[in-house]
Amino acid sequence: MCSNHEQIVFYHKEKTLFLCSNKTVYIPKLNILVLTDLHLGKTSHLRKNAIPIPSFSKNKDLETLQTILSCKKKYKVIFLGDIFHSEINAEWYAFKKILKLNSHHVYHLVEGNHDVLHRYEYKSANIYVHKNYLAIEDFLFSHEPIKDLNHQFLNICGHIHPGCLLIDKAKNTIKLSCFYYQDNCLILPAFGILTGLKILPKPKNGKVFPIFRNKIYELNFEKIH
Repeated sequence: MCSNHEQIVFYHKEKTLFLCSNKTVYIPKLNILVLTDLHLGKTSHLRKNAIPIPSFSKNKDLETLQTILSCKKKYKVIFLGDIFHSEINAEWYAFKKILKLNSHHVYHLVEGNHDVLHRYEYKSANIYVHKNYLAIEDFLFSHEPIKDLNHQFLNICGHIHPGCLLIDKAKNTIKLSCFYYQDNCLILPAFGILTGLKILPKPKNGKVFPIFRNKIYELNFEKIH
């Protein structure tokens, strides 16, 4: 899925996961590709509400999605909710066209709080819809983190739009999207570029994987004071 400088290997039991700088997770043993929080249509929604948004942001997410899905290998693609942001518009139909162009994949959606389109729309896009979570072997795929998680599972989820705040010695700061792991819960960064970030605290016995300039890193908290 990604070249070496664009991915980090993460393990759950005997399974390998690749956390990729394009904000996806790939599980090769199960041939699963996971992404979350596209929020397609948000540009149009904000413009409709008189919030100026540059025109380039409208199609960037769709272009990236097409690049990811255009591979010839067949994946089980799991969207962890919030594919679409609000009322239906042209971006939804462009999204459906991308899925049709890449119909060799099988698509699943675990519904999020923004997934309010009629079920017919998802069916017409050949997307299998799951209400609360999707369980596959020892993985639980959900939109929001699952409470009281049975720790034999790894919960892979979205919704939070995790971010981390980095400060250098000169007190310069930067906010970055990240993968965030704690208590058998792996929270994915939002795929959409207009989603914003929620800065999360340093995880206790967990890990943070920020994304910067199309590369992904693991923070070493032992070197952070």
